Amino acid sequence: MSDQKCSRLGCNNIGTVKITDDSYWCEDHHKEFEREYAWQSNTETFRENKVICPYCGNVQYYYPDDECAIDEYKCQECDRKFDIEVERIIYYSTKRSLCEMPEDFDPEEDD
Repeated sequence: MSDQKCSRLGCNNIGTVKITDDSYWCEDHHKEFEREYAWQSNTETFRENKVICPYCGNVQYYYPDDECAIDEYKCQECDRKFDIEVERIIYYSTKRSLCEMPEDFDPEEDD
């Protein structure tokens, strides 16, 4: 048993569950984390191209206000709340503009 203080949420209880080399959680906080993790990961979706309600499976119509957001959202079908995390990946592509192409352009000579 460790005599380290609990590292989770600044708790003053004695930490007995080793999380990392220098991090210990008390039994209460460790059980709370495991319970929360089990609840959230049970029906979690990850990097889907649509928002899916983790309760009823209904596809949601959702448009975030921010570039990257974590929002609490209420399902339009079952009326239960869930969290949405938005990740946006932006790709840029470039090419020469046709309006810049010279009249005497010869593809054989261009680099």
